[in-house]
Amino acid sequence: MTPALAADIAAVSRIRAVPSILEVVVAVTSMRYAVVARVTKEAWVACAVLDAMGFGLGVGGELDVATTLCREVRDQSHELIIEHASIDAHYRHHPTPQRYGLESYIGYPIVRRNGEVFGVLCAIDSQPAKLSDAGLRTTMKLFAELIAAQLDVEAHHAAVAESEAKFATIFQLNPLPMALLTPEGHLIEVNEALERTTGYTRTELLGRTTLELGMYVDPQQRTRFYAQLQQEGRVRDMEAVWKTKTGSYCTFLMSAEPLTIQGRRYVLAVNNDITARKQAEDAVWESERCYRALAELSPDALMVNAGGRYVYANAAAVRLVRASDVSEILGRSPLEFVEPETHDLIRERTRLVLEEQQATPPVVYRGKRLDGTTIDVEVVSSPILWQGTRALQVRVRDITARRQAEEAIAQQARDLARAHADLRQVAYASAHDLQEPIRQIGIYTQRIAKRYDDTMEADMQDAVAYVIEGTRRMQAQFTDLMHYLEMEEPGEGITTTDSEVVVRCALEGLREQIEITRATITHDFLPTLAANAKHLQLVFHELLDNALKFRNSKPPCVHIWAEREATGWRFAVRDNGLGITSESIPQLFGFFRKLQRRQDYPGTGMGLAICKKVIDRHGGRIWLESTPGEGSVFYFTIADKSGQ
Repeated sequence: MTPALAADIAAVSRIRAVPSILEVVVAVTSMRYAVVARVTKEAWVACAVLDAMGFGLGVGGELDVATTLCREVRDQSHELIIEHASIDAHYRHHPTPQRYGLESYIGYPIVRRNGEVFGVLCAIDSQPAKLSDAGLRTTMKLFAELIAAQLDVEAHHAAVAESEAKFATIFQLNPLPMALLTPEGHLIEVNEALERTTGYTRTELLGRTTLELGMYVDPQQRTRFYAQLQQEGRVRDMEAVWKTKTGSYCTFLMSAEPLTIQGRRYVLAVNNDITARKQAEDAVWESERCYRALAELSPDALMVNAGGRYVYANAAAVRLVRASDVSEILGRSPLEFVEPETHDLIRERTRLVLEEQQATPPVVYRGKRLDGTTIDVEVVSSPILWQGTRALQVRVRDITARRQAEEAIAQQARDLARAHADLRQVAYASAHDLQEPIRQIGIYTQRIAKRYDDTMEADMQDAVAYVIEGTRRMQAQFTDLMHYLEMEEPGEGITTTDSEVVVRCALEGLREQIEITRATITHDFLPTLAANAKHLQLVFHELLDNALKFRNSKPPCVHIWAEREATGWRFAVRDNGLGITSESIPQLFGFFRKLQRRQDYPGTGMGLAICKKVIDRHGGRIWLESTPGEGSVFYFTIADKSGQ
């Protein structure tokens, strides 16, 4: 035996329902040997056996496949039934019944989901058998399908525990509500789907009739059900309304087949719950009525495209396309309302909505009115159900005025950008060109003061001192203003920058002040990141300069550190200086803002404004936390694109 056949036997052995199936097969057929056989072109192997006949072939037993009736069932993928081989015109001279001593045979193919015939579920006997009962054949077919379904579950490693529970009975496998009844209508067995649908438990249902339970809203429906079953031998899709235990109503399509089990007649009933479908059908018309009422109130044009033609359009749509009435829109193709170059776009969006059942993002294109004029429109298509069929709702908004306004705003932005560039250039040129005259004024004022110092009156000496101090202050302000204007656009001058090197350069520029103030400046590990090194150095220089300048009686103590964030780095510069009140913080980052007297703390008031612009250009922000008399902590962030 090949490993593949051994695996097939194992797969069947794991189907817990197979022994019960074989017992039922023997019972309903009154035959004494039932088998689930794996049948291939080359082999016949018994996978599960119930032998009450003494045939002598157990699990794993093999027959010459060429000599078996099961091969015919497999090859034709169709059931084979022989009630009395000795008198059967086709099989009385067939070698197989004679070779194995068979008089009766019933076999059904076990067909997997992929169409492969796994084997045969069959029963044999050395005596004739009556096998014409439709219920018996239905049972055999259902059992063969049941085995095939479980083999598929085994093949795909489905939930074995759940599957085993379903194999307890045929109807437990079915998601449809099912019941086994006596001919008089007493419930013998029910599946879980029936319990869920009706709200009754299995205990409450068994032994009772649907009439006793008051399930039928119209008892005459039950009468017609049994009348048709008696007259035609079966029931197919008879509609009935049941009342559940909770008092709600559900609509079923009922089907039934008579079964004979161990000589007793039963009825197998299958109920297809169509409550949702019936409710949906009723709701469709109500929904359409509500849709029309709401659509007529919409300021946007709303149209429904079903089958490539408009079947509905609201009043706004009539106005938009300049139609005399809605009849000029209905029946037309959406392609008639757009330019030819947009046709492919319309077809593709229609396909996407219908296939994926999702709304498309807004799209803007040129729409065409019935009078031939064109307008800019924004269109959104979404799936809807229209009279029970899939369709598209097309919302069209005239955005001609909006596009004109957007263009006007864009033009204003371009004009403003040009004006800003011109103003920046003028400001930079002025700050640069005025430095020399101011420097000359300072130089010559100092010469005058030096030459006439002995003869100059006191008030004149004060005036000269004011001029000299003013020229120095103006030069510093012009320098800071030029620094501010030199800030480049975002991304310009960005390189891989070691911030520890940047801090060392800033400290070198402040060495004299550090020595004079006896300051202590420390830092933790500082990262390498993508930044403009020159501008980052300027930030550290300004923050450290402020820490040294705005000190109290203690020597300055400054510490710098950095922490990684999701989008970059957060730097911090902490000092033990004067501190700032919370009311003064909003003023700090403006132009020429000074919170202390100029005589006590010289400076232009531009340092923090420059810092803010640098940080803004790096995609970050700057802020501080401060306690008056204890010091401040300045924080700033820089978006890091270097990945270090």
